[in-house]
Amino acid sequence: MRRRFGVLLAGVMAAALIGCGSGTPETAASKESTAADTTAAATTAAPETTTVDADSSGETEVTGGSLETAASATEYADDTLKQVYAAVKEAYGENYLPNMALEEQMLADSWGVDMTLVDGAYFAEVPMISAHVDTFAGFKAKSGEAEKLAESLKGYQTYLQKESLQYPMNEGIVSASQVVTYGDYVFFLMLTEDNTPAAEAIESVLK
Repeated sequence: MRRRFGVLLAGVMAAALIGCGSGTPETAASKESTAADTTAAATTAAPETTTVDADSSGETEVTGGSLETAASATEYADDTLKQVYAAVKEAYGENYLPNMALEEQMLADSWGVDMTLVDGAYFAEVPMISAHVDTFAGFKAKSGEAEKLAESLKGYQTYLQKESLQYPMNEGIVSASQVVTYGDYVFFLMLTEDNTPAAEAIESVLK
């Protein structure tokens, strides 16, 4: 009886050892596979980053992501508009805050400017930091279209003054904004609460 029991016990132990031996490689392979899947998932989930840098000239550089490099402020300006832009920046010095150029499509879609009235030459610049509102834009209107272009810009000015929500610190700047016309050139001024330096700088170039 004891002999039979001993044989039976030996058989049970042998079966147990076989089971443990066959399970060990499978567990290791499973762990290795899980680690590989985790690494792949982490790599796939890593977000693509976009960096935007700006310098004092108003030029911006975008690296990474799908954004296109923004144009310099005067890329589409004629010589007269370039002179005006430089004169106004000099007049305000460190108080000139706009540093991000706007493209034609943005001016049409967000500002509501009728760009068909523009004779191909313009510039528009706003602050990259949204807490500020200082804005400077200049356009050369097609012959005889300056008045219509000015009205188009006044529509955007009215929206800012009566419909948009502004930080209290910016209300005075928005309220003081101006649309001014010099011959075929039309400008939108929203630079601090005093646009006099800008108007004088523009006049000094266009007189």
